[in-house]
Amino acid sequence: VTSMTSLDDVWKKRVKYELVNLKIAGTDDAKNKETLTKRYQSLKTQAAKFNNQDVFQILMDSFTEAIDPHTNYFNPRNAEVFNQEMARSLEGIGATLQLDNEVTKIVSIVPGSPAFKSKQLNAGDKIIAVAQGENGEFEDVIGWRIDNTVGKVKGPKGTTVRLKVIPMGQDLS
Repeated sequence: VTSMTSLDDVWKKRVKYELVNLKIAGTDDAKNKETLTKRYQSLKTQAAKFNNQDVFQILMDSFTEAIDPHTNYFNPRNAEVFNQEMARSLEGIGATLQLDNEVTKIVSIVPGSPAFKSKQLNAGDKIIAVAQGENGEFEDVIGWRIDNTVGKVKGPKGTTVRLKVIPMGQDLS
């Protein structure tokens, strides 16, 4: 693609393709417009969260993989996460999390985990704030990158983490 006009044309084709797929799925035009608007707002928000370390990670990982497919580059943050996972030095709550429209949502609870045993969390619940320790101050995590939220939730085995959660089906307001 060599010009802004060409780029605009590519985007128009992509949006049209996605709109056609939504129409094939049988939803009405107003719902399709809302779905695509949310989808692209989320994409824009996630792209804005990329920092120079993320870009360097992708570049170096591609470079090392081209030389040796079994070699990866880790930026300092990813190296720390990798080392923690290998050493099993930190433990989480035992839930699979994902970002959903700027809010961290619990996708599933791992059987036998602290979250499972507490019976206080359910799939679909939204985590809006995290506090470490019994008296730690809650920190709002809406709009955070998922890796930063996960980093706040994890801690050495036996430590306390408290979550402010909106149960599935309830609005943020």
